[in-house]
Amino acid sequence: PGVLPSLERDECKRIIESYGGRVTTAVSGKTDYLVTGRDSGKTKIDKAEKLRIKIISEDDLLYMIRTRPGNKDTKPTTVIQSQKTTADKTSFVSISSSKLNVYRQDDGILWVDKYKPTSLGQIVGQQSDKSSMKKLIYFLTNWHTWHNKPTTGKRKRTATKSETIASTDPSKFKAVLLTGPPGVGKTTTAQLVCKALNMPYIELNASDNRSQTMMEKIELNSCYLTDDNQIINKHVLIMDEVDGVTGNEDRGGIQTLIQLIRTTRIPLILIANDRQADKMRTLISHCYEIKFDRPSFLNVKSFILDLCSREHIHITHASLDNLINACNRDIRKIIHTLNLYYKQSSSLITNVSNLEKALSTSPFDACMKMFSLSNLNLIDKTNLYFHDSSLVPLLIQDNYIRVVPSITIQRQRLELISKVADSLTIGDICSKLNFINGNRSLIGYQAMFSGVIPTTLLHGSLNSVQFPVWFNFMQQQKTTDRRIIELETHCSLKSMTIDRNEFNLDYLPIFNCLFNSYLQKSKFKTCIELMKNYYLNPDDLQMILTISNYEKMN
Repeated sequence: PGVLPSLERDECKRIIESYGGRVTTAVSGKTDYLVTGRDSGKTKIDKAEKLRIKIISEDDLLYMIRTRPGNKDTKPTTVIQSQKTTADKTSFVSISSSKLNVYRQDDGILWVDKYKPTSLGQIVGQQSDKSSMKKLIYFLTNWHTWHNKPTTGKRKRTATKSETIASTDPSKFKAVLLTGPPGVGKTTTAQLVCKALNMPYIELNASDNRSQTMMEKIELNSCYLTDDNQIINKHVLIMDEVDGVTGNEDRGGIQTLIQLIRTTRIPLILIANDRQADKMRTLISHCYEIKFDRPSFLNVKSFILDLCSREHIHITHASLDNLINACNRDIRKIIHTLNLYYKQSSSLITNVSNLEKALSTSPFDACMKMFSLSNLNLIDKTNLYFHDSSLVPLLIQDNYIRVVPSITIQRQRLELISKVADSLTIGDICSKLNFINGNRSLIGYQAMFSGVIPTTLLHGSLNSVQFPVWFNFMQQQKTTDRRIIELETHCSLKSMTIDRNEFNLDYLPIFNCLFNSYLQKSKFKTCIELMKNYYLNPDDLQMILTISNYEKMN
């Protein structure tokens, strides 16, 4: 307890764990030493004396590190160590179920491509009977049975829109939508499932031409029909990054995809990262959705340990746990990070003390962790808040209403939302005082009321972090201010000595009323005469009519 003279709390914890020690936050009978600093709490010291636990200082701890042997398997300050291997020696040998591709260690290929799964059994976290991969296999296996049945003279009844939205039966859909965060293996799973089912596929992503004409040609050329209109060559069309489909480069946009889904004679696999995007709402109702979740912590750790053993990398369990948590169980990001440290010089590798600081954590990840992770204490949440103290509070304000807390009672949830709103209000006041007065003494209170308290009260699950709409409003306000300044400058030639706010509140409403009245009564000459008197041009007239018409204004 207390504040140590030279070491931070996290730094001291990492040093102890690197030597094989274990750090706890509470004093118990299993505690061997209690490290104390300045302003130590009396409760823990009294409990330690009662349990006859030895109380030491920071100097005593450093002396123990220098004189006592630590964990002999790893060096004290080494997070990742690479062992020299000969150029002719292969990096690993294959094992049973989790087989990985065998490459020579000096092949120069990126590890993400080197250890990319080549069979369904290698996909991490998709081996259970109810996994997303098994759902996709079931959908593709039965697709032609469901949608290419020979006609019997009766017209096939199509499901209505309401039935399609409410249905979870995959047989009612011609397309499947794979959604989930980046790095969970959506594209890889789709490709390997098609290969396993002997179904050739054509893949289009954001860098390809996905116009309406191009997709119709691909869909048409993928179907080889017999005389009775039966498909004999079963192809699959994979559309990656459909949440990035726009109306410019991808002429037609989402509506083209929907029309293609209705008329297609081959299975369609659509892949998206941002399910909450506005453009996806229409598309979701026409697709059978399969959600991909991040693999469990143990599955990711087991896979990374196998990779490290094959590349002859020694990494402590504590450092690996920090790496997995920092990457948010993103296997692709973890492999890239290990590859980076392995390729760097030993001076960089042996002096890394905190992998979480070496990784770039975005403010969106910080907001997600503050709401979702249950093992974060006050210090951890404060550090995440100060990762970007200007953007993180805006993200919290914009997303707290979308958090699903662990408490399921609606009344309690509304009470929590009310308390969070009050806390955010106090935090906003602290932020304003800090900005106006230039006094940063309230920054700690701002972090508490704007970050720690809201995320603690509404702790729960959050699907995705949306961008703050505050920036859109600020952009609109700046555009309006720029137009008002331009109008004020033109009217100032009439010897109008007023400021911008006075012009906006007193003159613009009158101008708007007069111009609207003249235009409705077809008094164009009077309108032009008024414009000449105040040196206004046609663009100024359009700006006056636009700025003065507020939303929901009669």
